Amino acid sequence: MIIMNEEIMREIRYLVRCNLTFGEIFLFYDEIYNGKANSIYAKQIFNLFEKLFEDHPSIYNTYLAYEHNSVHSVYFVCTHFEDNCIEEYMPSIMVFSKFAKELLFDDWEQASSYIAHLGDDEVLAIEFLSCKKPSRWFMKLIKNHGYRWDEFRRWRDEVRVP
Repeated sequence: MIIMNEEIMREIRYLVRCNLTFGEIFLFYDEIYNGKANSIYAKQIFNLFEKLFEDHPSIYNTYLAYEHNSVHSVYFVCTHFEDNCIEEYMPSIMVFSKFAKELLFDDWEQASSYIAHLGDDEVLAIEFLSCKKPSRWFMKLIKNHGYRWDEFRRWRDEVRVP
């Protein structure tokens, strides 16, 4: 059974409806701050993002996700990044990227980061990827508290989200 507050449910519906499901397994920051998925490192990543971009994130519209194919990808996604143009934010995005990469990967110098900005949909996604697994704290957090997108797709079909 999936139980989340209504604001997060709206975000989930939006993501699924727009096919903006970065990663396979995800964890909203609401779960980190208000749930039992307590992680000092995840909070540090979010706190820096919130400090750099004061008007954009909240614990209800930002999430971490993980996917493993031939490489390990960790996504940091804000679904309410209001600006259509991110050029002015690039220095701050680079500072955030470096900090997050250092926390997410033990061998962070071998990791890369990529930015996707969907201005019309107000989505900012930063993908961190490496051929090596993310740090143990992240893998433990995602394993113990992450949700799978396919579960939400089934749930969406059951409740018939418009």
